[in-house]
Amino acid sequence: MAHYRDRPPEGVAELKKRNLSVECPYCSTGIIAEPVTEPVSEGGHIYFVALCPNHQTSGRYCKPFFVKYESLNNCIIEIYPLPESQWTDFHKSIPENIRKDYAEALRCGYVVAHKGTVALCRRVVEAICFDKLGGKVGDLKKKKLWEMIDSLKTEGFITESLRATAHEIRHLGNYGLTFKMMSLMRFLGKKQGRFKGLQGKC
Repeated sequence: MAHYRDRPPEGVAELKKRNLSVECPYCSTGIIAEPVTEPVSEGGHIYFVALCPNHQTSGRYCKPFFVKYESLNNCIIEIYPLPESQWTDFHKSIPENIRKDYAEALRCGYVVAHKGTVALCRRVVEAICFDKLGGKVGDLKKKKLWEMIDSLKTEGFITESLRATAHEIRHLGNYGLTFKMMSLMRFLGKKQGRFKGLQGKC
């Protein structure tokens, strides 16, 4: 069988074998979309109508939604209507300001506002630093974000892998906040050394 990237799916049965992971725009649950129409290929993308597997669950009213799928990366890249991510969707144990920023970041992602997404994700990381560190490491307002992230690890709040992830979010957020930088796709395309020029700047 040819690789997914080589050709579009031929019919619903084959489409169901692809990666159809997405967030339902109605119940905000991570799901595997269920195609209910034959896929239509146009301009390098696949279009079809899908249902949430929870649409028949008691108390839920998930309706059909429109899907745009990309064979090249084997993933859904757009849906309509857009999910309605609200800060109240997240657990109350998370501080309200962090929930609000994270929900806004998700909404930016839904409308393909990439710079807004990464800038808000950076803001979320910074807010987490202030929430967790408090007065543990001196005056946080005088510290740069990279220092605060390292302090989260030093103080035992996060693991090494989470520290590395937080730094990547910081670097991407710097891109979203800075004018004089390369395009996002080129930025993401850099491999191991893609963040070297930004180390320690903010």
